Amino acid sequence: MTNWTEFGFSRISAILPKIKLGQPELNADILIESFQKFAKEGAKVIFTPELALTGYTCEDLFHSETLIHDSEQAIKKILTASTTSVALWIVGAPVFTA
Repeated sequence: MTNWTEFGFSRISAILPKIKLGQPELNADILIESFQKFAKEGAKVIFTPELALTGYTCEDLFHSETLIHDSEQAIKKILTASTTSVALWIVGAPVFTA
């Protein structure tokens, strides 16, 4: 098999995991497992869909301080797990802006 990195190419992967709606801490574990799997397989950039950390259909819960706080904690968990990877991990998550 050809190693395309010899030609300046990088492998990019999209994660489409089965997540639990409104449970960012649990979803962080699911995403970390996927990020690590794809990085081990040689992906250099790995990304998730928009709002993958919480699920897209949380509607009014996106105004909930609890959901935003839990999302921030889940992002920290993913950030900590990413420190041993050479791949770029991109995760979709809600954030509060003032």
